[in-house]
Amino acid sequence: ESKRIEIFERSSPSVVFIDTFTERRDAFTTNVMEVPLGSGSGFIWDRAGHIVTNYHVVRNAKSAQVAIFTSERTPASSATTLKQSKISTAYVDPDSVPFTSMRSQSTSNFPASSSTKQTVFKAKVVGVDPGKDIAVLKVEAPINLLFPLALGTSKGLKVGQQSLAIGNPFGLDHTLTAGII
Repeated sequence: ESKRIEIFERSSPSVVFIDTFTERRDAFTTNVMEVPLGSGSGFIWDRAGHIVTNYHVVRNAKSAQVAIFTSERTPASSATTLKQSKISTAYVDPDSVPFTSMRSQSTSNFPASSSTKQTVFKAKVVGVDPGKDIAVLKVEAPINLLFPLALGTSKGLKVGQQSLAIGNPFGLDHTLTAGII
């Protein structure tokens, strides 16, 4: 049990929440509005801002945003960057509409959740493979907020071994699910 907790606490800063949006025309005014389409999980691939997620999370989306969670354990230099960066508190798109997450912020299971801050960034889809249900997004986030997930290998996996997944199902932040290969 303690090993699972340690893996969760070490890996959680690399897991992100993704909101997607589409456009709908208002029936009465013919104005085009951006409306929520869906949500999902992803993980930070590298310090260049690449986020890996499933294709079904971004399929049919006109835009997306990624919520990265930081805690007081973030290095002090991050706090300075957060105060100085305009996109750290709310990214403002070209139409000057601030991004906000579709879900409540009170559902966080992130370690040290009482001191956790959610930082939301506009994301761009930079690659997809629908056949493998995979997509790559790109965010312009300060490097000190990006903690790439330490990757393993599937070589040598055997049926019966345990697997762990950290995600955001149904808008719940940072849940841990155990499974068997």
